[in-house]
Amino acid sequence: RYVKALVRSYVSRLEKEGEIVSSDLLVDLIFRMSLTKEMTPHPEESCYICFRLPPCDHKLLKIRIYPYHNDVALRLWEAGATLAEYFLQYPDYVRGKSIIELGAGVGLTGLVVAGSCGAKDVFLTDFTEACRVNMAHNILINQDWLHETQQPTTTVTQGY
Repeated sequence: RYVKALVRSYVSRLEKEGEIVSSDLLVDLIFRMSLTKEMTPHPEESCYICFRLPPCDHKLLKIRIYPYHNDVALRLWEAGATLAEYFLQYPDYVRGKSIIELGAGVGLTGLVVAGSCGAKDVFLTDFTEACRVNMAHNILINQDWLHETQQPTTTVTQGY
């Protein structure tokens, strides 16, 4: 919305001064803005990121994210993905152990630790209700993947 207002203000100023918009990129931007009521993505738009991980390469781990939402816990962070990769390389750090992940966000790291690294129990938590609802969704939609990859006694839960 801010960019749209800024462009409108700039074009209005040019018109008042009798100038012509000479930038093809600016003209294209103005044209695209005129086609839609709202240029910015809706914060409730979600998408899924999928991963093929051992030991179950034929099933995908699916993570729902909200890339445009203000709640940063609804996005995938590079640090979480890097930590998941680290545990995939060194699963003995978590194998057979009970794990709590504080600030779990979308739950990627905890799901990887549970499904691919053999952790005994994984408890995921984060601050906002929207994040915990999304995390519960990600745990739920990955039950088949977890069932095929985990030890029978592994549990993944989330909460406060």
